[in-house]
Amino acid sequence: MLETLTPCGPETTGIWMTNSCALGHRSVRENRAQTVYREEGESAYCIVFSGALSNASDLRIDLEKIGYEFHIDSDAEVLLVSYIEWGHVCVERLEGSIAFAVWHEREQSLFAARDLRGGEPLYYCRLENGILFSSEKKVLLMHPYVDVDRADAGLRYGVDLEELQAGHNLIFTYGGLNIRPYARAGGSSEIEPGSFA
Repeated sequence: MLETLTPCGPETTGIWMTNSCALGHRSVRENRAQTVYREEGESAYCIVFSGALSNASDLRIDLEKIGYEFHIDSDAEVLLVSYIEWGHVCVERLEGSIAFAVWHEREQSLFAARDLRGGEPLYYCRLENGILFSSEKKVLLMHPYVDVDRADAGLRYGVDLEELQAGHNLIFTYGGLNIRPYARAGGSSEIEPGSFA
């Protein structure tokens, strides 16, 4: 699936897997898409991220004041630690063109979100016992559980491929899928229109 991602610059690839989850990225642009793993207490988290977090420096300073240490210089780690500290509402603090997903191993949950303007895409499809997601539709079509019929000079999918809308987040657990809009703290809930797997 990762091999189908469109290359965009010096290439880096990362894959992280457990019995329940597999995340990966492919990127050629520094600091644009990354997979970062971190343990905090008894919990393990992994993020896959695409885009640029324009207030990463400010968030990092705030998180360092709380007591967090950072191991690499990346937007992805700042975003992951923001999620660890503030949970789902971390999206209210984020600025930039971003799409990301965080797997929480202990809770067996996936949290994904897109920025308010939708600068970075995020596509997903529901499966009987899980969910697939990516920054590009064609990646999803490579999964063996997605039935693709290339006849009749077109594509028909055996599952619905959907795009997470700008300013929305997605929470997946084995109990179900929940998608909802969000807004910055004190801001409007209006949603403006607007590579990972």
